[in-house]
Amino acid sequence: MLIDIPRVCGEDTISREAGKKIRNLILDNWSYKNIAIDFNNKLIGSVSFFDEALALLIKKGNKKLDEIIKKIRLINLRKEDKDLVNYVFASRVKEAETAQNKKGQVKVANF
Repeated sequence: MLIDIPRVCGEDTISREAGKKIRNLILDNWSYKNIAIDFNNKLIGSVSFFDEALALLIKKGNKKLDEIIKKIRLINLRKEDKDLVNYVFASRVKEAETAQNKKGQVKVANF
């Protein structure tokens, strides 16, 4: 399964609404073995977009970080955006662990 960000989102690759569209596409296609998300080297630069599209799979999609990392492959993602993706995942994992009153080291995504 391939999700082409510019094709799906057009020019809006920064809003939470666009991110939600991507998250819903991911969840609708979760039965596929792998989901590739192609950013076509377009600079996104939006924490809101990445949080809504990817990191909220943990909270709203009830997915675990390990299964997200196994299933989703981010392709043609610029380094600046990769850093943002890892940041939003670290924040959501920490939030989930705090909600479960777990102590310990925060597991960080490494896409």
